[in-house]
Amino acid sequence: MTDQPALALSPGPQNTTATSGLVWTSLPPELRRKIFEYLPQTGPRWSACASVCKEWQAELEKENFRRLKVTAADLETMGDIVRPDRAKLVGHVWLNIELLRYSCQACRQREGKSLYLKNHNLVRKAIEKLWAILSREEMAGLTLELSMQSPSDKEHSFKNFYFGGEHEGWIFDPLAPPTQRPNMERNLRAGHDEWHHWIHDRNTTAPSEYSLERIFGGVYYSVPRTPASIPRLPVVDRLEIRRQTRRPFEPHLLENLVKQLPGLKYFTFEPWQKWHVQAQQAQDRHYARFFGSGLPRTLRELSVFEETNEAFTSVFVEGYVGSPPLPDGIRMASPQVGAAFATLSLLLEKLSVTFMVEAWDFFSAYQPGWVWENLTFLVLTSRRLIKPENNQVDDMERLLSSAAEVALSMPVLKTMVIWNFRWGHAFKFYYCAKDTKTVKETVIGWRGTWDFDPDPSVVKRWAKVAGKNTRYNLRVNPEPKINVSIKSLAKAIKLLDLPSEVVHPESLSQMLKEADTSWYP
Repeated sequence: MTDQPALALSPGPQNTTATSGLVWTSLPPELRRKIFEYLPQTGPRWSACASVCKEWQAELEKENFRRLKVTAADLETMGDIVRPDRAKLVGHVWLNIELLRYSCQACRQREGKSLYLKNHNLVRKAIEKLWAILSREEMAGLTLELSMQSPSDKEHSFKNFYFGGEHEGWIFDPLAPPTQRPNMERNLRAGHDEWHHWIHDRNTTAPSEYSLERIFGGVYYSVPRTPASIPRLPVVDRLEIRRQTRRPFEPHLLENLVKQLPGLKYFTFEPWQKWHVQAQQAQDRHYARFFGSGLPRTLRELSVFEETNEAFTSVFVEGYVGSPPLPDGIRMASPQVGAAFATLSLLLEKLSVTFMVEAWDFFSAYQPGWVWENLTFLVLTSRRLIKPENNQVDDMERLLSSAAEVALSMPVLKTMVIWNFRWGHAFKFYYCAKDTKTVKETVIGWRGTWDFDPDPSVVKRWAKVAGKNTRYNLRVNPEPKINVSIKSLAKAIKLLDLPSEVVHPESLSQMLKEADTSWYP
């Protein structure tokens, strides 16, 4: 930093005097508080200031222990470092499970079943150990984040991808000297690696289908045993599994984990589309069961972002020979999954589901008498929102009319967004009801890469929603057309200005950076 600090302090556990002669305790409390708030912004070594004096140690430990990223190896000492007095400071625990490495000779081969089973055992043991530790700690309102990857995933064709590994996120040991704390925000630079198609920090050529399949794990339909009896964790009220975890947590394992979180209120789940039809069908059967009846009734907010990438799909379509069958070019959602989410949403306050559900299936599952008494926020995707050909917009208008009919049974709904992205094109339709000191209105609008002029009957149906559920007449707000070709999902999300609940902000940042340095635009 170029600016000099207000006080130049000599480190030492009992030092309370600045080199300028000022005594720390002589400063006004307001100024001392501002200094404490400023320190975390100074870089990765700020935590070393805890050695200045006991007051600094007590204050800075609050920030040091607020978020902990732990590996399986860290779990051996976590119980000793996070003492009962420090456990109360912890608000977020991120368990990052490091899987076995593989060689460059294997980076273009499928993961064998033997290695898959060994990795599954590593995951199971790490989860059992973390659950045992957290069940003994006195915490409340804890966020639990889970991720897993092999360090080798980032060392070959996918150097620019984010996996949640060593140089991403935060570090566990908050007591380590600053010289032992790497800059955790640094992402590995790819450099020049012609064997893996990296030229000057950019991936210039699509990888092979086997290289791509490798980082998503094997394709198996039977699941090994889940953790043995893991204890219940009522301290956890938020669970996050973000898109950086490309290797899936197996369905039965995930279901078993969530059952042991009886106080879960918020769930962020960002799985990837399966790259084989049979695997996707098996996954959808699980999703229908899991989201239909496998979540605790305490849940209030759910964000599901199933990432799909048409560039990845093209790799499989163009290069894959043999079985199992190829993935769908366009994600075809299961109607049973849509119905499961519709039922679940009756209990929720906020729901966002991307690609895993077709909005038409969600609204078609409506039963007479259903009332969403708590739902204020709903975001869904629909493949019906595509650029119309020959001015045929019937499917779009039927969808939006159906959405309006169901919205009549959502008396506290404030936001509904239905959107879609296809290579080159994106579109969203939204309903927004605001009743604040500064904004009092009810609006429908749309934005996309093509012009849209809905039939008056569609507008009339939404005016009926505004009249029944709000105090204001409907205003129609068509936004300017997007005049660029959109070639990545992340850029579509940005240009459509979708709500932040659609995808975790850090995940969106990762997606944008990956797209900027990958073979696809």
